[in-house]
Amino acid sequence: MGNLFLKGLNELKNKYEQIGDVRGQGLMVGMEIVTDKDSKTPNPELVNKVYEKTKDYGILLGKGGRHGNVFRIQPPMCLNAEDVWFALDVIDRSFKESLE
Repeated sequence: MGNLFLKGLNELKNKYEQIGDVRGQGLMVGMEIVTDKDSKTPNPELVNKVYEKTKDYGILLGKGGRHGNVFRIQPPMCLNAEDVWFALDVIDRSFKESLE
């Protein structure tokens, strides 16, 4: 499931200018949020907006990083494909709504 989740997050990285990097291995993933991919300026304000949206949809992400601009994603080991698709959909929707 980890590879499927990383692949989906990288697709979101290609979709949103504000996702500067997705890194990790297996089910331990970091997603760096920036103002844009060129400057890579940390964007903790957007992290807070997306965090609140994902929480409203039932997904709890961790926040961290030196500037508070990295989502720490550690889903449970019992994760299945349906859970992955749900989480990716929630993250996608939350970014879209936070950027409107």
